[in-house]
Amino acid sequence: MAKKQSTRPNLLGIQKQMLDAGRDTRAESFMKGAMGAFALNIAETEKQEAMMEKHMEDLGGIENIVKLPMEQRGQVEEFLRTNRDEYSDLAEQYQKSKDPAIKDKMNAIKYKFQTLDTELSKFAASKAEYMHDYEEGNLMKGGSFAKDNSFYMGMYGNPNTQFSIGETGEMSFTVNGETKAFKDVGSHTLRNYEAEKNIDTLFGMASDLKVSGKTFDKNRITNNFVNGHKGISRNDLQAILQTDLTGDGDKASFMDQWKEGGLGDEFYNGVDKNNITEEDVNALLKDKQRGLDLMGKYVGNISEGIYNDPNIKLDETVALTREAKRAQINASNRANRKGGDGGDDDLGRKDIKGSWRNDKVVREQIERINNPKQGDILPYGDDVYEWNDEKKGWDDGSGKILKPKQLYNIMDLPPDMYNLQDAGMTDEEIKSQGMLGVEDFMQTETNFTEFIQTKYDLDNYIIKDTRDDLGGLFEKMENHITIFDKNTGEEVFRTRTNYTNPENAVGPVADFNKWLENNEIQTRAKNRPQK
Repeated sequence: MAKKQSTRPNLLGIQKQMLDAGRDTRAESFMKGAMGAFALNIAETEKQEAMMEKHMEDLGGIENIVKLPMEQRGQVEEFLRTNRDEYSDLAEQYQKSKDPAIKDKMNAIKYKFQTLDTELSKFAASKAEYMHDYEEGNLMKGGSFAKDNSFYMGMYGNPNTQFSIGETGEMSFTVNGETKAFKDVGSHTLRNYEAEKNIDTLFGMASDLKVSGKTFDKNRITNNFVNGHKGISRNDLQAILQTDLTGDGDKASFMDQWKEGGLGDEFYNGVDKNNITEEDVNALLKDKQRGLDLMGKYVGNISEGIYNDPNIKLDETVALTREAKRAQINASNRANRKGGDGGDDDLGRKDIKGSWRNDKVVREQIERINNPKQGDILPYGDDVYEWNDEKKGWDDGSGKILKPKQLYNIMDLPPDMYNLQDAGMTDEEIKSQGMLGVEDFMQTETNFTEFIQTKYDLDNYIIKDTRDDLGGLFEKMENHITIFDKNTGEEVFRTRTNYTNPENAVGPVADFNKWLENNEIQTRAKNRPQK
């Protein structure tokens, strides 16, 4: 049976409808609107923060700061803080205004960071290269390169050197009161090994021509050098002009001799060789063609000296050692020097305190080191060294024993005059000391007399600088060295010295060496400690 539908009214439903009809919805609508605005504001903030983060990411950092010494990083860190803060402020302003001028300022700061980071990378690479070349001895240090190298050493070698960053992110360094932008410093100059090798080849060619009995042509050697270096840069030419070709470091470069007025007149066209100024030196260094021509002439003259060296014999297949080459170059240089008064042989040097040691003092120091005896004392500055014959070295007072060659270095004595070697001399080496060469006979009479008395045991003889007397009428203008027997007063040998032409000295050299041999004259080296 079907359920009967109720006819009673739905009182609950009616009540709900009545309540709904009378409710105030304004507060609810307000809350809905506020929540929507809040959500939009959060979204906008997040968007702004994301854009700021993107700006800062675009700015980046200075990654190469790690390539700087710790002492210099503070400058970079301060640069970073200051410019990041400014960039952040500008970015915030730009987000609000979209002003292109503000964007330009932001880009300028970004460029600063990139510039500094790039320079730091270049600095690290240049520093590594310079320190390597310094340690390997590849640098041109003296002459016109001395000032630049002083700056390089301060910039690369001293982490406490004043360092600054400019408005554009470029680095500057201050050394010895001079400030340079890193970009303007330039590259350090290396020795021109290629040119040195070529010159060595030309010297060897001169020797080979002599050995093979072939004719020597100085002009050919000169032109060979000039034509072979036409493409040389001015900087590389300056390097070879100021390189000691002998390798002994004793002022043997072309420029050292040129600025002292010590070469032949043909090297000074238009220049007063007796009054050479700094302007004259700079003018020559800047004139590539003139410098190249003069260097070619210089190489030609040295090659000629090698070819004419009597120690290089025909048909002998001997190599031209560096030691021999040094002696030959020095002989050629002396042949070109002015005066002939012995001034070019002055060995004067400063001591450790800067006080001047004259030629006589230096030679006495050399003689003492080369011919030591037990108990010999050698003062230098505040230090006193004593020879210990048992240990074959010099006691520095603290018990430390120095080899003779070490003392040579400490006292800045000319290395080519060291002949004791590390621990003494062998019998063969002592014997080899006995013969003189052409160079020795190119000394003045006074220097030659002192030299042979130092070199040889001539205590039984008297050596005088004399003149030839022709019948008592007049004297010849050439001085002679006369040797007398001390016991009998008899003249036993006479020779001439102070030759300017090496060829003219060949005969007297042979005669003197023969007299030494016949009379069994020993060198004072026989008293030196043996190896």
